[in-house]
Amino acid sequence: MTQIQIIAKNPLWNSRDRYKVHVPETHTYVGEQLSAKGADPVCLSVADEGEFTERKIARKDVLSCKQYRESDPVEVEPERHTWIVDDDIWVIRDNGNWSCSCWGFYFHEKCRHVREYKAKWKDENHG
Repeated sequence: MTQIQIIAKNPLWNSRDRYKVHVPETHTYVGEQLSAKGADPVCLSVADEGEFTERKIARKDVLSCKQYRESDPVEVEPERHTWIVDDDIWVIRDNGNWSCSCWGFYFHEKCRHVREYKAKWKDENHG
């Protein structure tokens, strides 16, 4: 089974200001081409897309199309650190995002615990 990779314009890009979440400019799809060459729309069988197993992409939205080669997977160790400040207070740094289990952080999304541990983290790891 030959798989292809299609990069297509996101149809929501032009109205991205209407959305509160980030809208990417393009989408990348990998799958087996179901439609004939030159057909419009391009039909692609995609795996691991939940309940949607087929994508139809208008030919005018296709920016690139090439044979897909799966590269060797690179295992990335998630960067997560947890500090126990007190019996019921934890400070967590998860891939650069800081959080705390105290009420101050819960209500204001900042607290003295995170400030203290950010300073310690910076001193110990990042000069």
